[in-house]
Amino acid sequence: MENEETIFSVIENKLPYRIIRTGLKSLGEARKALVQAQRELGGNIDLVIRKETIFK
Repeated sequence: MENEETIFSVIENKLPYRIIRTGLKSLGEARKALVQAQRELGGNIDLVIRKETIFK
């Protein structure tokens, strides 16, 4: 059976996607990063959390 790892990323929700932060281990950590990025970048940028599953 393959090992899998789930990571979360905060990205800009428009093309081309700009990765704001990646490698987050939990949804709670990703939510905190999202709020922090919205404060730092301004409220008019649409950011989302992306969940990825990586098979090792």
